[in-house]
Amino acid sequence: MENLNENFLDFQYYAISEVSLPEINGNLNSEIVVIVDENDFDETLKAFLTKILGAIKIDFNEVHLILSTAEKQIPLASLVKKLRSKKVISFGKTTSDLQLNIEEKLNGIAKFEDYSFILASPLREISTSQTLKKELWASLQAWGR
Repeated sequence: MENLNENFLDFQYYAISEVSLPEINGNLNSEIVVIVDENDFDETLKAFLTKILGAIKIDFNEVHLILSTAEKQIPLASLVKKLRSKKVISFGKTTSDLQLNIEEKLNGIAKFEDYSFILASPLREISTSQTLKKELWASLQAWGR
């Protein structure tokens, strides 16, 4: 048997960077995560989101609220595991923004590992479009079961 070349192990090691999770607001015991763009989340849209959640009998103060910027990615799988969440609603984020390698299904329900999520249009777009409101409402009703 030949000896290993001693230069074989002569390489640099690189530390794997830890995933940085976004700031989380709200009820840390909730099984529901809501992700919105912080640059497009004013009092009017907060009231609209409160109405959306209220329609499916969820209090705004009873969710994990994540305010994210458009350019920041969110490692959704890591986040959900850390929070032990079962349901996620993301407004205005793509699957690549959420670091998921799955087919994008806008305003519909998708399942991934142990949780389900709705990838919705941005809140401002939904607030001004009856079509988007209806699509989201249909998904929320099915999601609530």
